Amino acid sequence: MAIQILGLMMYEVLKLLVSPIFWLVAVVIGWQTNRMAKIKSHFFQLPKEKILQKTLLNILFGLLGGLCGSILLVVLGVSVSEIGVEYLWITALLLLLIAQRLMCFAYASGIIGLSELIFGWPSVNIPQLIALVAVLHLVEAILILLSGNLRAMPIYTMGRHNQLVGGFVMQNFWPLPLVALAIGIAPPMASIDSVIAMPNWWPLLPSQSLTGWTSVDVIYAMVPVLAALGYSDLALTVPPKAKVRQSAGWLLLYSTLLLLLAILAAKLPVLTILPVIFAPFGHEYLIRLGQKQELKGDYLFSAQKGAMILDTLKGYPADEAGIKSGDIITAINGEPVTSLEDFFHWQEKHLPLQQISLKRGDITETKSFATNKTELGIIMVPKSSGLHYLDFNNHHGSLLKQLLSQMKRRKNKAH
Repeated sequence: MAIQILGLMMYEVLKLLVSPIFWLVAVVIGWQTNRMAKIKSHFFQLPKEKILQKTLLNILFGLLGGLCGSILLVVLGVSVSEIGVEYLWITALLLLLIAQRLMCFAYASGIIGLSELIFGWPSVNIPQLIALVAVLHLVEAILILLSGNLRAMPIYTMGRHNQLVGGFVMQNFWPLPLVALAIGIAPPMASIDSVIAMPNWWPLLPSQSLTGWTSVDVIYAMVPVLAALGYSDLALTVPPKAKVRQSAGWLLLYSTLLLLLAILAAKLPVLTILPVIFAPFGHEYLIRLGQKQELKGDYLFSAQKGAMILDTLKGYPADEAGIKSGDIITAINGEPVTSLEDFFHWQEKHLPLQQISLKRGDITETKSFATNKTELGIIMVPKSSGLHYLDFNNHHGSLLKQLLSQMKRRKNKAH
């Protein structure tokens, strides 16, 4: 039975892979990846990185995530005909006008669920709706853990007290080919091929619209559904890998609790308010938790720690020698380096690289180079002031406010 179901799911996913919409999403992901590569190239005056490998990896990870999500949706019995996907999207887009970060199904599902409980509209299966949101966030947690820090982009940004600091932006997008269920009533005396008998405990989230019908009358069909997931995060106080593990861990806990509450609500309808409230407020707590760490934690990449390396470039001597982000340069070719100024002074001489001494935590080591190259291939942490930087404080406001501001500027130009 499990093999039959998995075979049907793979067949529906393959139907999505040959659809133009899937490849349109793939092109959008490639465009976004290319945009990030251009920003890095322009910001640090470097050759633009190749994006094909990362784009293909994101697509492959998306396929893996789609398979995991499909298995969960089928096991739960989530039906696209009962969750009000159109209401979910409309609500999410309306929230986008208030603040860009609010465009999330966690907030939209909370609003829809609360409206259904209070006003009886829209008519949706709340446990299944919340379960869908939980599954999407669970898949997102898995994808973040597997590939969230894939080619994290180094950046300079303004920290507290007008101090420039280094950090990393993690940004990934994945196409998500999912298989969900469509539910219906079998016509009398109908002959249905490829019927699979499911166990008595299935589905975990029963239908509400077909109450009164026996299990013999109800049929489920698998339907392909294309979705997309995105992840964006900023690592200033911890390394990218640690930030990714932390974000994925909290999101995994949130989605698991949300899924359990959805199943509990399906068994005990009187408790439906619990997942409806937890979906938006639990998600908001995760965001505030991450912001609190970045606002109060000690910056990891700061010029106050000396000539610290922010990142290394693939294929350059530093990368080939195993030099890592966070290493502090103490000497080059025997000349002491105690600050960023010392490093830049050596760099201006354009001398061949022979030796470099590094401090990594409490360990000090020296790397020797049999090369005439004068470029290490490293990005240093920024000076405390005087350099260009990226501003991350103005990207979470109201989309409506931004549109009105643009219209006002155009109006002023017209006059």
